[in-house]
Amino acid sequence: MNILTYIKYKARKAGIYSGRITTPTGRTIDMTKHKGWGNSIYFDNWATREISGFMTPKPKVGDVVISSMASGKKYAFEVIHIDNAEGGGSDQFFGTVSDIGYVE
Repeated sequence: MNILTYIKYKARKAGIYSGRITTPTGRTIDMTKHKGWGNSIYFDNWATREISGFMTPKPKVGDVVISSMASGKKYAFEVIHIDNAEGGGSDQFFGTVSDIGYVE
């Protein structure tokens, strides 16, 4: 079972699956593996689920972002919007994600 199928399964089981994951071949991005200079993704505003970072290739709508939570569990988010940074490098982006659910 690939990670996207697993996340959908867990979200359905928890009753929080919204059916918005539209790209079954979407990339899975683990935030803990992207923390270096020129290769980072992080939350700019947790409350509004805004992300930003520097990555090549940039995240696309439908990609799944996995984040470690304070509880020690991992949580999945779906990328629903991505913008290029004005005046920034070709690898800089800003975006919005929506909640999917806990992975573990």
